[in-house]
Amino acid sequence: MGGMSTRAKAEARRKLQAGEPLTGLEASYLYGLTAGFAPLKQRIAKQRIAELAGTRKRQAAEGGKLEGKPSGAGGPTPPPVELTLEPDTVFDTCLTCGYADGFKLALERAGAGGAQLILICPRCHQRYTVGLIITPEKGTTPP
Repeated sequence: MGGMSTRAKAEARRKLQAGEPLTGLEASYLYGLTAGFAPLKQRIAKQRIAELAGTRKRQAAEGGKLEGKPSGAGGPTPPPVELTLEPDTVFDTCLTCGYADGFKLALERAGAGGAQLILICPRCHQRYTVGLIITPEKGTTPP
């Protein structure tokens, strides 16, 4: 993935092996490495990466259901997961379910007539924010 140095990539792989917490960028990079894995191995690897990134809780003992998964229709919308991305980085893989074909975009109202950009996974509907605020130009009125 663009933006990560060779040293940072090696550190992400080391952290995965050691079971240490991962940043969102490290998790996204590691998800990309699982692309060539067999389906079962890929699913297991992605679950482990998500656990270490802190975006997915371990499976509950009862029934194997996931805790902390975003609720569907009718439930409250969980707050977006905040990501801190470094310049020139790529984030295109969901940290919750491993979907790797990008995100839908949404705007959420922010103070002073602006809007915060929200990334939404099309598969599991996990929401992410990267701290981008869109504000209207001077002399215009927001809709």
